[in-house]
Amino acid sequence: MQSLRPRHTTSLNHDVRSIIAMEIHEHGTWLRKVLRRAAVPFVAAAVVAAACNSPLSPTSAATITITATGVSPNEVHIKAWNHVTFINNDTRPHNIVSDPVNEHSDCPSINEVGYIPAGSSRDTRTLSITRVCGFHDHLNLDDDTMRGRIVVE
Repeated sequence: MQSLRPRHTTSLNHDVRSIIAMEIHEHGTWLRKVLRRAAVPFVAAAVVAAACNSPLSPTSAATITITATGVSPNEVHIKAWNHVTFINNDTRPHNIVSDPVNEHSDCPSINEVGYIPAGSSRDTRTLSITRVCGFHDHLNLDDDTMRGRIVVE
């Protein structure tokens, strides 16, 4: 049985590979130098950002504990570009979300906490905008001890 592939395909592929290899050899050193120089500012920025509280390295600036008697503290103050950790020390689950009730639109970063089983903890996303963020336990809407505020400064 005869192959349907044209005979010149092999030599054409060889010629293309040779041209590509020659281009890489001639321009490869220049390209490597350009890429190396371009990478230095990005690496330096990442190192500086990791050393301070920036959007690239958020830290937990406050912890709110949930117990059967409510949230404690019910108000925390944090610097922008940080997040808050919620710890559920109660024997039942809780669902921490942003105010207002049934909309949860005031500070969407708080909604990341959401459902917390007993004995677990969850973090907000980074809170980057200076403002006052109200939150509540959506499983205990009538319980004012399950409400609080995060003041982002």
